[in-house]
Amino acid sequence: MTQNKFVTSVCIAALLMAGSLYAQGKSLAIGSVEGSAVTVPVTMTSDEPIEGFVLSVAVDTTKLAVLDVRA
Repeated sequence: MTQNKFVTSVCIAALLMAGSLYAQGKSLAIGSVEGSAVTVPVTMTSDEPIEGFVLSVAVDTTKLAVLDVRA
């Protein structure tokens, strides 16, 4: 049983490493801005079709209000 877990762990690690090497051709850029009303651009490029993407942003709501999010 322990040998099966080891082989499974090695296979998962190999898949994760292969995925990270494959993803090196992609890019994600999140802009930075200052001011009272700003638009923060998020730009993503890929050689392949993108099936899904999640962007999570944490803000201090005592200092900042998010009024609009557009896709």
